Amino acid sequence: MILHRSLLVVTLSLAGLAALPLSAQERVIGLEARQDLGLTVYQNGLTQVDEVRWLPLVEGENRISLTGISNQLVLDSVTLGAADDLALVSQSYLPANLTRSELLKQAVGQRVLLIRDNPETGESEQLDAELLSMADGMPVLDLGDRIEIEPAGRIALISLPRDVPGGLRAEPALTLTLDSQRKGSGELPLTYLTDGLGWQASYVARLSEEDRLSLVASVTLNNQTDVAFQDAGLRLVAGEVARTQMPRPAMLRASPSMVADSSEEQKMGAPVSRTDRYVYTLDGTVSLQPGEQQQRRLFALQDIEADRLYRFDGLATAGGGQPDRPVSAGLHLAFDNNGDNAQPLPAGTIRVYDRSGEKGEAALFAGEARMDHTPEGGEVTLRLGEAFDVSAIARQTDFERLSDESFEAVHKIVMKNARTAEVEVEVTGSMPPGARILEESAESEAEAAGRPVWTLEVPAEGETTLTYRVRVEQ
Repeated sequence: MILHRSLLVVTLSLAGLAALPLSAQERVIGLEARQDLGLTVYQNGLTQVDEVRWLPLVEGENRISLTGISNQLVLDSVTLGAADDLALVSQSYLPANLTRSELLKQAVGQRVLLIRDNPETGESEQLDAELLSMADGMPVLDLGDRIEIEPAGRIALISLPRDVPGGLRAEPALTLTLDSQRKGSGELPLTYLTDGLGWQASYVARLSEEDRLSLVASVTLNNQTDVAFQDAGLRLVAGEVARTQMPRPAMLRASPSMVADSSEEQKMGAPVSRTDRYVYTLDGTVSLQPGEQQQRRLFALQDIEADRLYRFDGLATAGGGQPDRPVSAGLHLAFDNNGDNAQPLPAGTIRVYDRSGEKGEAALFAGEARMDHTPEGGEVTLRLGEAFDVSAIARQTDFERLSDESFEAVHKIVMKNARTAEVEVEVTGSMPPGARILEESAESEAEAAGRPVWTLEVPAEGETTLTYRVRVEQ
C-alpha cells in the first residue's frame, strides 16, 4: 500500500514553554511598550528607524530583549539616544527558534512520538521512535525494527528542550546588554538602520490640447521586512546615500506575506534641503504590514507649460550607414520645473496621458519615461516613443577620398510631416573625432563633442531638407 506523505507538525506544550526562562534576568520588551515610532525612508531600500520604548531598569547590568525589530536590521547601526546614565555594552540579533525545524534539530538523539492516522478506521496510532537526524531538514527516525526517512505522519515531542542557548523564542529579538547607573522605569530611545523598506516616486501627467501639463506625484512604500510598522511618523529622503556592504543577522525564511495596494492622499510639508538631499515630511502617521505595498499621493502641480519635441537622434553621420528607409521621429515632452508652485522632483517614472483628442474622448496613454532627480529650475525631457507622422530619410549624396586619413562627404536628410500643423524637429548628429562640418543648409549648435544639433521647421503636410558637407581627418 502506498502511503501519502502528510506535512509533519510539532506538538508543543504551552505549560512547558512558559516554564522556560529566556536567560537569567533577561526581560522581554514587546511592541506594547513602544511609545513613539518614526521612519526615515530612502529610495534605495534603506530606512532609519527611530523609536522609543518604556522599560524597567535595575542599577548595573540589564539584559533587554526587544521584539518587533526588523529582521533586516544593520546590527552595528544600533545606537541609543543620548543618556549619561545608560550605556550600550553589546547587542545581538537572535532569530526565532520556537519553530518546527529548530525544535526538531534540538530533539535529535531524543525519544519522540510518530503519530499516524489509519485511513480506513480514522483512528490514530502512536509509535515510539528516536530522532536520529535532521540533516538537510529531513527527519530520520529509528522505530526499533526499521529506520524511516522522512516518514509519513506527525512527529510529536515528548518534552521541550531545556538546554537551548539563549532559551526558546517565538519571535526574533534584538538583545541589548545595558549598563545603567539608575533603577526604575524610563524611556529607551533607539535608532537603527534596516534594509527591506524603501520608496519610489511615480507621476501621472495629463497633457491638454494647448500643451499645458498637470502633474500628480505619488509615492509607493514597500515593506519587505517581516515586521509591521504601526502608526509611524514618515519622512522620505530623495537622493542616494553611500553605503558599504555590511553583514546582517541570519534571516528567517520569509512566510507568506500580506500584500496590499492602496492609494491615499497624504498632506505633505514643503521639502527641506538637508545634507545635499531633500526631505519630505508627511503629516499624520503610516502603518505598513509585512510585504505590503502602499501608495500615497504627495503633491500636485497644475498648468505647467510643456513642449512636444520631435527628435531624430544620431541620424546625421560623417560616413555611410544611414538608413535607406524612412525612420520615425522620437516624440519627446519637455517642461521646466519652475514657477510659484515648483518644488524638487524626486526621481521616478512619469506616465503621460494625452487629452488633445476629440471632445468627450478619454485621455490616451502616450507613454512613460524615467525622470532623474530634478531641482527647482531644472529641465525635464521625456522620450515617450515614436511619432509616426513625422519621419525622415538620410542619404549620402557625394563622397571624396582626400588621402588615406581624410575624406569629405555630402549628406541629405529629408523630413516629412503628415500632421495638419507645422512641427519643430531636432536632428542630432553622431560625428567621429576629427570631423568638421564645412557647409550646412541650416546652422547647427554643438550639444556636445561630436554631437551637432539642427533645429528645423517642417510645414504641415510638407517636407524640409537638410544638407551638410563634412570633412573627417583622422
